[in-house]
Order: sequence, then structure tokens, then C-alpha cells
Amino acid sequence: MRCIYCQNYSISQLGEGTETSNEDLAKMMLSLQEQGCHNINIVTPTHVVPQILSALEMAIERGLNIPLVYNTGGYDSVETLKIIDKVFDIYMPDMKYGDKTTAAKLSKVSNYPKINQDAVLEMHRQVGDLVLDGNGIAQRGLLIRHLVLPENLAGTEKGKKPNRGKKPDVIPPKKGF
Repeated sequence: MRCIYCQNYSISQLGEGTETSNEDLAKMMLSLQEQGCHNINIVTPTHVVPQILSALEMAIERGLNIPLVYNTGGYDSVETLKIIDKVFDIYMPDMKYGDKTTAAKLSKVSNYPKINQDAVLEMHRQVGDLVLDGNGIAQRGLLIRHLVLPENLAGTEKGKKPNRGKKPDVIPPKKGF
């Protein structure tokens, strides 16, 4: 996707950032755990799933045991998600658009609503509803972020329609929020 409002534009579009080896990524994860982080949050991981799986294997062998979060824009193939079934504890996808015209205009992908709904259903199949610990910290499950755009441009109402009768439990936002 090439969202016109991307908060990570310099990284995702301009190639800024630092490349790292799978070994170093594993060490970073373990270091974060040692520092008391509640989870390992992998952001926009779809295009580097093989490398992430390699790093996770190393880190888990060395004691990584905090929840793993797959933090995504929600434009993920079900095939890729099936490859990582039983790897991630929490899925945190965006639900950006319920309307393909808006998706094409703002993110250059007209099939976003269909891909997104199928992906979210697969994610929910894998991890279920969100489970919090006694401190309100997510341990497992699906946590959906819904993009809110001015004048309902995201097509929120279209995105709430059930997909083939299967839908994760959703707590709708309060009106006027």
C-alpha cells in the first residue's frame, strides 16, 4: 500500500532506517524483554515474514516468552497469515476502509476492503477475542484499529457489515467520540 497519510513514510517509501540481521533482531527482542517490555510489537511485518520467523526462532530458543504482536495495516493475504498460525499471540490490524473507491484513492489498493475482512477473520480464527491480564495488558487475541477519517470517508458503516456471517466480537466506538 502507499497511503497518502502514512506516518512511517520516510521508512516505508524512502527507504530510511537501518537494516539488521536476523541474529541482531533476535538480540533486540531479548533485550526488550530484559528491560521489562510487555510484548514484542512487530510493525508492518508482512514483507519480511521469513526473516522475522528466523529471528523469532533464535530468540525463543534463548528464552523469549512475552507476547508477540503482529501490527499490520490489515492488507495481508490469508495464505501468509496461515504460515504464521500459532506464532503470534496478538494481531493488531488496521481496518482503514469499508469502501474500495476510497481505498484506491488514499492507499492505491481498491481491493483493500475484501482483503482486509478476509485477513481479520483469519486472524480472529487464530487468536480469538482479546484477552487482558489483571493490569489491562493484552496477552492474546485480536485488537482492531479502525481508521477514522473526516466526513466518514473511511466508510465505517460499510466496514461493519458481517462477512459471511462470521465476525469477531467488536465494541463499537461511542457516538461523538
